[in-house]
Amino acid sequence: MRRIKLFLIATIILVGSILFFNNFISNSQYEIASNKIPKAFDRYKIVQISDLHSRDFGCKNEKLIRKIEEQEPNIVVMTGDMVSTEDANFDVFLTFEKSIAAEFDTYFIVGNHEQNLKVEQLQTLLNKLEQMNVNVIDNEKIAIKKDGESINLYGMWFNLRYYNDASNEYTKDITFNIEQMEKILGIPNQADFNIVLTHNPIYFKTYAE
Repeated sequence: MRRIKLFLIATIILVGSILFFNNFISNSQYEIASNKIPKAFDRYKIVQISDLHSRDFGCKNEKLIRKIEEQEPNIVVMTGDMVSTEDANFDVFLTFEKSIAAEFDTYFIVGNHEQNLKVEQLQTLLNKLEQMNVNVIDNEKIAIKKDGESINLYGMWFNLRYYNDASNEYTKDITFNIEQMEKILGIPNQADFNIVLTHNPIYFKTYAE
């Protein structure tokens, strides 16, 4: 059975531990096995980065870049909130992204902080990423090809009203179901190996279905 290795590099910020966790990089590793994974992708490595929030780990994020390089990934995916809504500019993230995109094929989707930017701010950010040859996946599918075989990356975002709080009586009945997801992304080919990149994990059951 062929396998894909996924490395999650995320910043963790906990109330009461701000000073420590603002300077801490966590690295989780997962191995995904499936008979749908083409032979060319056996032991394929993907690094996922999320919720950077314009944080700088060392000069020009050298610590984070080194951590990524150590994994020797085939591709790097960034799954949202790489900047913060209140940022005066996006220089920290863009400097970091420029270094990563120069070394690795890189894919990006928006998170809630990017969605909350003004339209012109978001478009400027996305334009700069595309100028760096970063693949911005906007509610669509991109085929990743290797040695004549392929797997699919779906990049998905949805309306912020679905970022619900189950304890809030005004939002607890709002849900994101399979019909809404198929309306956004279409119906995937079940014979293919498909990966969904999305920022909000709350509807994992829907994503898996």
